[in-house]
Amino acid sequence: MIKESELTELLFFDLETSGDYPDSDSLRADDPRKADLWTTKYEKARAKDPDNWTSAPNSYNTHSPLSPEFGRIVCGSFCHIVSDISSGKTVYRGRIKSFYDTEATNSSEKRQVLEPIATLLNNLAKSGKRFKLCGHNIKKFDIPYLAKRMIMHGITPPEMLRTWGKKPWEIDHVDTGELWSMGDWSNYSSLDLLSCVLDVPSSKTDLKGQYVGKSFWEDAEYERIKDYCEEDTKCVARICHKWSETIIPLVF
Repeated sequence: MIKESELTELLFFDLETSGDYPDSDSLRADDPRKADLWTTKYEKARAKDPDNWTSAPNSYNTHSPLSPEFGRIVCGSFCHIVSDISSGKTVYRGRIKSFYDTEATNSSEKRQVLEPIATLLNNLAKSGKRFKLCGHNIKKFDIPYLAKRMIMHGITPPEMLRTWGKKPWEIDHVDTGELWSMGDWSNYSSLDLLSCVLDVPSSKTDLKGQYVGKSFWEDAEYERIKDYCEEDTKCVARICHKWSETIIPLVF
């Protein structure tokens, strides 16, 4: 599914998101128009799925992180695998860089997360080596979410994120969820499930996605969120390493 020669060409990444405000009351106090639009979104969603959309305030906490229009990116982690012989034997070594919000202000997502990520991706494009973004469910979530948040903050999305105006075969994104689906998207597997069946260490040991918003807004656990995001990124890299069937070990 992944050729060994591809491992050093992949740029593994993952995002962690939360609501753009601590709660729906804060949203209404700062942006009444958007708050009204959230209420409209909630009412339409509740009519179809009342069990998961229990009330507008509760639903904001659980569902706004999934929407780039109402959420924000609190961390983005990127990993690149290189061949390393410094120890006297060849290993694949994963190098990780994370960009995460430690201020929780209106401008901190742009300064601490979005702009640095844009710089990283633009610099990689200028390096002459062609990298492919790789992650779990990135085609349906991470990539459009990241591109939209950049546009909303006046940042031109780097070429690596752009899908518009391109034919499907011109888009170099590797989605482990898509690969594992084998064309059957009706039976989607989470990253945790995929790592379980492939006997790859789980990344869901300390934190889970639904609690990221609380960790960010209430507990200010910025380092914990970063560590969790990095573990997700490592997990995807380990899955691709296993699929490549290489005998060279991967270390971090």
